[in-house]
Amino acid sequence: MLNVGSANNTIALRPPLRLAWPWSYRPAKGGGRDTRLDLLRGFCLFVMAIDHIGLFGPDTWLYAVTAKGEFFISAAEGFVFISGLVMGIVYCKTIAKEGLGKSISKILQRVVKLYWLTVGLTLFFTALATYTPLKLWAERDWITIKDPVELIVGSLTLHFAYHGSSIMVMYVLFLALAPLIFYLLTQGKVRLVLAISWLVWLGNLYYPNQFSLPFQSNFPFAAWQTIFVSGLVIGYYRERLATWFKPQWRKLYFTTISITAVLLLIFFLLDKAGWAQQSFLDSLNYRSVLAEMNDKGRLPLPRILGVSLYLQAFYLLASWLWIPLRDLFGWFLVPIGEAGLYVYSMHLVLIVLIYNIPGFLELPYLLYGLAELAAISLLWVAVKTHFLFNIIPR
Repeated sequence: MLNVGSANNTIALRPPLRLAWPWSYRPAKGGGRDTRLDLLRGFCLFVMAIDHIGLFGPDTWLYAVTAKGEFFISAAEGFVFISGLVMGIVYCKTIAKEGLGKSISKILQRVVKLYWLTVGLTLFFTALATYTPLKLWAERDWITIKDPVELIVGSLTLHFAYHGSSIMVMYVLFLALAPLIFYLLTQGKVRLVLAISWLVWLGNLYYPNQFSLPFQSNFPFAAWQTIFVSGLVIGYYRERLATWFKPQWRKLYFTTISITAVLLLIFFLLDKAGWAQQSFLDSLNYRSVLAEMNDKGRLPLPRILGVSLYLQAFYLLASWLWIPLRDLFGWFLVPIGEAGLYVYSMHLVLIVLIYNIPGFLELPYLLYGLAELAAISLLWVAVKTHFLFNIIPR
């Protein structure tokens, strides 16, 4: 989802398991980008685009890939975690090489770019809603501010956002928080960082009104910050964490992750087919746990555990099956993942364009999925041709 790093992502690690396996990931000699993360971030963006484009259209066969946002992890959570992870990886190296002060300066420059992009997207889509008859992703009655001056002020203060730019508000806040986190990490205060982050998450579960912020965002910042902060901390200490487990324990751990992920996937599919309602699970009141695992806003503990499980499972999959995944999908997903911020911004514009193609939202089942793929391919073309790269940050 959001490329908060730079082209100087130069950390290289071995795969989680050193298997004598011809398809496994092997980092380039001398370091380089971990393209597994770019591929996974590109996949998150692909899933987001499918689900967002399909919001007002008919069902699509592509939901077999995206799960329509109803799985135990969403593309948004993967996007946020990978953003924090990459930022931790990049700035661990940058701080060691250039110092904390210069690193914080770079982060703040990034915050300013993100801020103006967020404000610009809000005002652009609000103008389309006000002065054109175009169909948009967000309904017009969502704009409750009628005074133009108040609307501009609200946009500038991030109290108002529109047509997907509200998600960008959350990333502005994440990056604005990052300099303080990096300062504490350089002081060896990792436990303090994680304790505060998770206590805020816990407080939001029981007292959401007391932990809410006045900024416009699709998801509660107090809940979602813990995904970003945890990713950032893991990225910052990644080299040390890679040697934390002894090899035999590492194999056991990742085997357990893989088996659990497969079993939960099978359960998800059986539940969608209606089997679970007719099994002994119904007597165990599993529906209450399932509801918690599907609570994407509050992120209760069952959801957090599901997200953690599948973040690791997808990373393992990318590590073990890297060669076929790279050859089949890397050409498409890796460039998209490398330009995460740009692709997210452009997909909001793409939604407006395709929603206003006559008959697009009325296409039959098979053709609608193909049309979605064609539309998303335009994002890939835009990345490869560097369309508006000088305007929209990558």
